[in-house]
Amino acid sequence: MNVGAAIQVFYEFAPLVTFFVAGQVLPFSGAVLALIIATAISIVIAWGYHRQVPIMPLASGALVLITGTLTIYFNQPNAIILADTIYFWGLAGAILVGFYQKRHILQRMFDKTFAITQVGWNKLSSRWFTILILAGFANEYVRLTTTPEFWIDYRFTKILLLAAFSFYQFTLARRYRIEGESNSWGVRSTQ
Repeated sequence: MNVGAAIQVFYEFAPLVTFFVAGQVLPFSGAVLALIIATAISIVIAWGYHRQVPIMPLASGALVLITGTLTIYFNQPNAIILADTIYFWGLAGAILVGFYQKRHILQRMFDKTFAITQVGWNKLSSRWFTILILAGFANEYVRLTTTPEFWIDYRFTKILLLAAFSFYQFTLARRYRIEGESNSWGVRSTQ
């Protein structure tokens, strides 16, 4: 793994791991404070290395910083917990809008990474739309029926499952790859 990839993995997963570990030894508000600090550090590291922060980590980071601060200030765990639902359903909404445009939002975001056919982009968008809607409903179920402390463990597990789902999408990219523009896994090999 090169240095850039290692830094990207760090700034995307360090806040998640920090929140999970802090949640095992601190009260909920302490774990949220640890998450806020880790998120801020991750954004600074991403900026320092790349001189920019990719849109998805920036959007999720801003949501964590805002709702985490509200959670601590008002002593209201639902602020940060509900933020996950809003995030998932917001992304699902953006994907839905893409079905009515010429290019899906995922295609706009990842076209430089993947060279797949329009049918592949349609299937990928449908899969992500479905999983994000379900993730939002699951988050709401956990928010309404369990404790904030349980939600920390749930969130960690949910993100790991979403990461596994992401890696599974390489099978779709492989199946719908554009020959001559991608490798055997659909990853773009030409610009």
